Amino acid sequence: MAERRAARSALIVLLLLYVVARLLQIFPTQIPALLTVVLHVLPPALFAFIDGRRVYGMRGIIVFMALCLGVGSFLESLSLSTGFPFGHYFFTGVMGPKLLQLPILLALAYVGVGYLAWIVATLVVGAPPRSRAALFVAPCIAAVVMTA
Repeated sequence: MAERRAARSALIVLLLLYVVARLLQIFPTQIPALLTVVLHVLPPALFAFIDGRRVYGMRGIIVFMALCLGVGSFLESLSLSTGFPFGHYFFTGVMGPKLLQLPILLALAYVGVGYLAWIVATLVVGAPPRSRAALFVAPCIAAVVMTA
């Protein structure tokens, strides 16, 4: 019971940190851009880990995070080097350190955004989180939600 309460408190703090990040965007010249980016990326990723561990178990959320990081990083890196599938573009230094032209924080952002898209998709499907419908239909809906 105490662990559940602590997790709930952590999720609320992470949500509030994200709200702060959104508010910091109002002051782009007074607040370092990297701080704003970090607050946009880390709280949702930690939220995904904490809530995902509760819903899907440690193994489930680790697999989910690995897939988000792996697929997202691979496709972004492919596009950065070849232009496929997202076109030709580049990232400035605003998002912090890069690995092979890809900001590390951007790769991590896929975890938070991907998890929230997954949760929305499972709600749209209306199936329990570990059901077959959620495992086969939800990824398609989550992909649409994430790109929207």
